Amino acid sequence: MLGYRPVMWFNDSFGYVGMALNLTPPGSRPGGYALFLAMLRPFHSFALISVLQHAMGLAVGVMIYALVRRAGGRAVWAVAASLP
Repeated sequence: MLGYRPVMWFNDSFGYVGMALNLTPPGSRPGGYALFLAMLRPFHSFALISVLQHAMGLAVGVMIYALVRRAGGRAVWAVAASLP
């Protein structure tokens, strides 16, 4: 997150932000992300959105690691599975 300051914008970023601001149904894009943005609208912070996205990515990696370990996998394989 510190390497890409401020938050990077891509081609589809404007569409998602527009859907979040107007609460319009999505055309060909998933609506869940626009709803996520709409819930964070009162905070007026794209930095908060970036922090939450990074935290969710780390949480998914930890959940994959825990799933492999709970299934009986070795730590090496759990780390390898959670890296991507």
